[in-house]
Amino acid sequence: MFKLFSLSWKIKIINKIKNHLGVLPITFVNKSDYDKITSKYLASTEGLSSIAPGKPLYLTFKSIESGKSFKIEAKHTMSDDQIDWFKAGSALNLIASQQQKL
Repeated sequence: MFKLFSLSWKIKIINKIKNHLGVLPITFVNKSDYDKITSKYLASTEGLSSIAPGKPLYLTFKSIESGKSFKIEAKHTMSDDQIDWFKAGSALNLIASQQQKL
């Protein structure tokens, strides 16, 4: 499952807004990891299909130049409801799908 993720650690209100839009706001466990990433890396996620409150995610960054990769631990603060919104693509998508079932 491919989803857009956001790397934001400065403004928490942005994270709340993004949750409703189906975007996964995450932060790196080690802030120094932010300095390792440039535009010349591709990112992939581990643990996204089994995302749960309090459970970490892992991002692997692979250099498009050298092919070398490294893994970073990330965390999120999403609740079960917010995870359902994320999986549906947004809160509105989830509500619409629930209405169709009625």
